[in-house]
Amino acid sequence: GPQGIGLLGGGVAVMRISAIYLIMMALVLSAVLPAAAQVAEPDSLLPPPTEINNGLMAIDLGLLTVGVWAPSRIMGTDWAYIGFNTIKENMKTGFVWDHDDWAMNQWGHPIHGGQFFNAARTNGYDFWGSIPITMAGSMTWELFMEAEPPSLNDLISTTVGGVYMGETAYRLSSMILDNTARGNERIVREVAAGLLNPTRGFTRLVTGNANRVYENPADRADRDPEDLELMINSGVRWGNSYREARGGEIEDDLPLHGFIEADLFYGTLAGLKRQRPFDFFRMGVQVNFISGRPIGELRVRGNLWHNNISDPAEKVQKFVLTQDFEFNSNPTYERGGTGVSLMYYREHQLGGGNFLAWNVAPSWTLLGGVDALPAKILSEIEGARERYREYDFGIGPGATAGVNWVRKNRQLVSLRYELRYLEVVNGSNGYGFDAHHTTQVFNVRGFVPLPFQNLSLGLDYELFLRNSFYEFADIGNVTQRAPIFHVFASWNPGRGNWFD
Repeated sequence: GPQGIGLLGGGVAVMRISAIYLIMMALVLSAVLPAAAQVAEPDSLLPPPTEINNGLMAIDLGLLTVGVWAPSRIMGTDWAYIGFNTIKENMKTGFVWDHDDWAMNQWGHPIHGGQFFNAARTNGYDFWGSIPITMAGSMTWELFMEAEPPSLNDLISTTVGGVYMGETAYRLSSMILDNTARGNERIVREVAAGLLNPTRGFTRLVTGNANRVYENPADRADRDPEDLELMINSGVRWGNSYREARGGEIEDDLPLHGFIEADLFYGTLAGLKRQRPFDFFRMGVQVNFISGRPIGELRVRGNLWHNNISDPAEKVQKFVLTQDFEFNSNPTYERGGTGVSLMYYREHQLGGGNFLAWNVAPSWTLLGGVDALPAKILSEIEGARERYREYDFGIGPGATAGVNWVRKNRQLVSLRYELRYLEVVNGSNGYGFDAHHTTQVFNVRGFVPLPFQNLSLGLDYELFLRNSFYEFADIGNVTQRAPIFHVFASWNPGRGNWFD
């Protein structure tokens, strides 16, 4: 279901989801600001709490559910008029595929799911134990909180997406928090962590942990990674797209526009020691200054399991099972999905300060999507635009490969390739049911280090290729070639422990 969908699609939903978080944070601020500066110094620090608090978890889940539904009900949104009859009808109808827009389904629902995940995570559950709670939160929403049939794709996106959104928020807020801090430092840390992870901030407020002085986790890896790297790029991008189908050719332009993107590397694959999910993750976002497409890319990859093939002291060579998420949206194509990969990872120290790392990974897309040409044609020719769905849902195998060359801790070259096959399980406008898509992405990025600290100039070339087959006779095979160019300045402080 829409979870707040309106005329502005995913943006409205995210705004309404944010409303309950802001209310939570107002409560956090009102309690923490006067209290944190008055914490008494104990003779010895208390141990950190370890017990599971199911009662408070249920309260968190209830607030996250009712708090998102209530604004839509007050505003008179049709789907928010619920009652016993709508619940009964939802139970009778069962799960369907919905028609929400690309942004709402691909990252709006994972944001909500991430807070469901943290309702469990911050109340004593570990990573794996928080997953069924996330699914229960999503199931409750789909069956009881909407006067529309429950959505299968929402259940998947909220649950699976909630895992990577929730655990990354939990890890990043853990870096900020310090249970031994006092006074103004404690205030700043609690507020900052609460803004990043509102459910955790609210939970710490209710339990009193927001202003209680006690020990930090015994294992420092539970609080911050050994290595942390941030890369921020800003510049301009442009491109075009060429589609060929049975009915002719379609050419689209990606006009010149500005962008800014940030990539965060939490930990390193080489540094993985524990069997704890997301001891390493990479997450990135690209913001575009172009009408209608402010969020151009979102990406997350985090480890679930790893195994060293050789002695790490001699060489870095390992298998890593990862959870992956990717969202792409621009005027020439939409694509993305969530899945898992089994990566072979290898590092080489080449001498002279040169370092090379490469990886190959077969993958499986649990639920992915790509824009559908039939929907676009019908919207332009017949005026039969679907409510928001102009993309196909699919599942299937794939593979990725990558190479990175670093010299004296400065990035020089990165290469990336991605292959994905999607067998359509639900198509836009009906014509996507008997269809499949093969997409490829080639990317090469080069950096020219500047004499200024951590600054470089960069060039990036990305080529998106697709081959789609539709049983719909008037469409048939569709091929697409969409190159995109980037020119940018890059700031990269390099690897190192930011917390020493």
